[in-house]
Formats: sequence, C-alpha cells, structure tokens
Amino acid sequence: MNSIERMDAAINLKPVDRVPNAPFYEAPICTYFGSTFRAALLEDQAMADAHMAALDEFKFDWVMIGMGLIGGIIPEALGCKVSFPEDVFPVIEETTIQSMEDVDRIAKSDVFTNSMERFLKGVTILKKELKGEVPIACEYISPFTIATRLRGTNEIMADMYENPELLRALQEALVPLDIEIGRALIDAGVEYIFYGADME
Repeated sequence: MNSIERMDAAINLKPVDRVPNAPFYEAPICTYFGSTFRAALLEDQAMADAHMAALDEFKFDWVMIGMGLIGGIIPEALGCKVSFPEDVFPVIEETTIQSMEDVDRIAKSDVFTNSMERFLKGVTILKKELKGEVPIACEYISPFTIATRLRGTNEIMADMYENPELLRALQEALVPLDIEIGRALIDAGVEYIFYGADME
C-alpha cells in the first residue's frame, strides 16, 4: 500500500498493512525543516520544501498543513491586524468586528489575498511533488471559530446572551466565505479537510 491507499483504507475502517503514520506535525517540521518557521507556514516553495524534507525523514502517511491559514491568513483576509513573527505562529493584534457595519463589510471581503494565493500555490506545488502517493490534509476551522478570531472569544461568548443578532449575522456572513476557501483548498490539491476547531 502507498500512503494514500493506506489512509483511505484506515479512514473507511478497512484493513491496512500497518498503522498510518499521520501525526499532527506541522509546527515541529516548520521549526526543524523550514528556512524559517514563518516561511514554512506561509510561503509556497518554502512550505513545500519543509514538508517534503520532513516526509523524506519520517515517512509520514500524509502532509498536514493549515496552521498558518487558520491562525493568520484567514483572519488577515477578513480585516484583522495580524503580525507574522519569524519564529512563532501568527498573532492577531487587533480584531475586526465591533459592530453590525463590520459584519456587512466582511461579507463582501475578497479572501484571496496575496498570502492566501501563496498558501494555495504551496499546496499545488506539494500536490505535484507527491505524485498522487501521499495525501494532503488541511486543518480548517468552522465559521464559529473564525468568528472568535474576528471578534474575540470573550466577546463572542458575551454576544450569545447580549447581542445574538450580531452573532447570527456574523455566522451568516462567514458560512459562504468558509465554503469558498474550502473549495479553493480542494481545487489546489487538498484531499482531507478536518476541523481543528477550538470553539466547538
């Protein structure tokens, strides 16, 4: 079995030749195989190079990406002020949703920023280099978790009681954007999308 056959069989609860080697590994490989942590998370060729080096070293049964996408690229595309330090995950410095007017604004957002396009290009490069033998998995987040990035977790919790109309409108604005990004991931070459959601 190659990796894609092994992962597909395991996911479908069918016999495999061995237990898949599919840990949640993105942060360590960015540290040890990336030119910089930031580059391995966010920059097309650097991302592909880091994952291919890790795959060669550890014989993973998948390539696991997405932490830079959910932690920085999506929030920035939707208006948050985000910093991208060289040696750690992106940091949301300032949230973007303060009022219903902000919800209306993000509903019209073009999420395909330069950062998003570079990330998707990295997926495409990986897909080509993997030659259909190893699947690409992407950690993704739900509209509710995106809302916590855009407004703040404490604020969202308070909104459930004090401002449910804003929370509902925010979810309605985010669902189509979330689907749009998911489709772009699939088009770029992602085989598995899984929620790494901290708010569900």
